[in-house]
Amino acid sequence: MKYVLYVLSIALITVFLIIYGRAKEYYLPMELTNKLYIKCKDKILKYLIKNKYATYKELEKEIEGVTAKVFWSKK
Repeated sequence: MKYVLYVLSIALITVFLIIYGRAKEYYLPMELTNKLYIKCKDKILKYLIKNKYATYKELEKEIEGVTAKVFWSKK
């Protein structure tokens, strides 16, 4: 009886970790997109505060090369 409880608890923990990992992978693109939007918005606002106005080309150059990462993923 004691071993059955151990096996069931390990199985439940494993299932929880698998579901948690899949949920994080599912939401990864949305999270990266949101982080990227926030970084670009901040850079554009900083540029506009400094320069008062800008063209699309200037803003495009300003946000070129911006990347977003989350600490738990290699993507």
